[in-house]
Amino acid sequence: MSFGAKKNTRANTEVVQFRDLEAIWYLPRAKEPGFMRWLVTWVGGPAGFINPSIGSSVISENMAVGFMSLPRGQRQSGLHAHTVAEIYVILKGRLMGWDGRGENHIANTGDCVYIPAGVPHGVRCYGSEDAELIWIHDNIERKDAVTYFTGPGPYPQSDDIKVIRYKDLEPSYDAPRCKEPEFMRWNISYVGGPHGFTNHNPEQAALSRSIHIGVLALDPAQKEVPFSADEDELYILLDHEVVVSAGSEQGRSLERLDGVFFRRGEMRAVRNYGRKTVNFLTVRPFG
Repeated sequence: MSFGAKKNTRANTEVVQFRDLEAIWYLPRAKEPGFMRWLVTWVGGPAGFINPSIGSSVISENMAVGFMSLPRGQRQSGLHAHTVAEIYVILKGRLMGWDGRGENHIANTGDCVYIPAGVPHGVRCYGSEDAELIWIHDNIERKDAVTYFTGPGPYPQSDDIKVIRYKDLEPSYDAPRCKEPEFMRWNISYVGGPHGFTNHNPEQAALSRSIHIGVLALDPAQKEVPFSADEDELYILLDHEVVVSAGSEQGRSLERLDGVFFRRGEMRAVRNYGRKTVNFLTVRPFG
């Protein structure tokens, strides 16, 4: 990470507005009562890889990030497994999930579910409130690589699903100048790297050598210290409104669930011009 000028040799930062992403219903049985759900992507792979919103989303070589709506009374159809790790961050409601052995887990609003590559899994909306979640893949995956299971199971798995509780993640104030008025902010990590990699909560976060997933909280009337990074990074605004400045996107306003994909090497910063703390989900592959 650099706090000086750095030459950018890649495309500019891109803003993906949530309102421009049309709901996609292509998942198995997604239009059938009991299994109704839809999704979109802010970022995904090129043609042939998972990216339901291709044409409106950012193309990435090393991650996919999307949104899924799972209304109350609905569930995914059976179990499935990916060749990449899949991570859920719960924005609204509660989820009950299960793995190939039939073991259940419950994730509440703000919690994160880390599903290692190859582990069979499925979820349903749990409770009386509709569920909304952000899903992340730690690499791109071909559409035909997903395995769908039929029948009661059990199904073999070599790893376990981990639930990271938001309430267990202590805010970190290790970012440059983050305790100074004008730049006050804090971070947490749902998924982080081993020693030497970004990980604000090494005791609680799921461990990954591929990707960092966290939350940046920006206090009212505060902003980031302008900086550039060595990797691409996606910010998704979880609430309220902010202004972003990076590359060609100078002074651009973002609304809830808008995404901004920062290209590595570009100087950038976000500013909270409101009177409430704003939260971003941040997703950054490790280079």
